[in-house]
Amino acid sequence: MIVYLTRHGQSIYNVKKLLGGDSGLSDLGVKYSEELFNFFKDTDPDKINLITSNMIRTKLTAKFFPKINYSFSFINEINAGIFEKMSTNHTMINNPEEYNKRKKDKFNYVYPKGESYKMLQKRALQVLDYLKEDKINIIICHNAVLRVIYSYFNNIPNDQMPHLDIPLHTLFYLKTNGRTIIEKNKIKIIKRLG
Repeated sequence: MIVYLTRHGQSIYNVKKLLGGDSGLSDLGVKYSEELFNFFKDTDPDKINLITSNMIRTKLTAKFFPKINYSFSFINEINAGIFEKMSTNHTMINNPEEYNKRKKDKFNYVYPKGESYKMLQKRALQVLDYLKEDKINIIICHNAVLRVIYSYFNNIPNDQMPHLDIPLHTLFYLKTNGRTIIEKNKIKIIKRLG
């Protein structure tokens, strides 16, 4: 099975360094959506199984493709609860106790009125049921969600998973036989964030 994983294009909230939200794309994010489509433009659209979250930024990243096969809320970004739409710096300064609890155990830490990576893992891995053996699977979602999915296929321990570097504008290619990776590659679609 072939699986491509990518985050959405750079969002307005990425530029502002804010958590969560449901913002649109920056100009660079729009450019990524075009370049992502161009990467697959010679692929028969009927051979593509395109999956996005229900959030605006993932759907906008997929907008140049002829169709989105599935959009699911279970691959929406981790719920940062009371810290949604705030910066990590704001949390560190104004809620140092919460900031330090999360830093100590990022996998199990539950955002107040939000969720943990452990909770996210349970919902996000539902996407595996929608991957097709005979298609090129493309999943466009979010940083924390991709950490979960990438870790699943790469057998990365839960305590390491929340710290994986999943950069914007990068495509992760996995060729698998069940859960076993046969081949993998990291493809930088846009070289520089500006």
